[in-house]
Amino acid sequence: MVFLKAFLVLSFSLFSIAIERDVIHYRHIALYEFDRQFEGQINSHVAYENITSVYGENSVSYSTVRRWFEHFKAGNFELEDKPIPGRAVTEYIESKQDSFWHDAIHQLPERWSWVIENDGGYYED
Repeated sequence: MVFLKAFLVLSFSLFSIAIERDVIHYRHIALYEFDRQFEGQINSHVAYENITSVYGENSVSYSTVRRWFEHFKAGNFELEDKPIPGRAVTEYIESKQDSFWHDAIHQLPERWSWVIENDGGYYED
């Protein structure tokens, strides 16, 4: 069970790092676009069009670019997220006893059978 906990923590950490890297990358680009607004007619919509024309429509949403522009206009040029209060996923995983993981693993076949039999419906005890 220790291996499973370590695997879950590592998997989540690697996933979080990859997402955070992409988010920071797009924020740098949005800041670059924001800085360009003083050279011409660049606004959040134009910045969104510029970003998605290079990185694809699924790279970032317009509302996200608009929100970053609002932060920049307010003088907030911090590109990293502030920590969100509350329990982190790793704390949750580490807080569980081995029996929790053991029981959950052994219940998976039964629970997945239920989901399949009920056309994707899921139930909680």
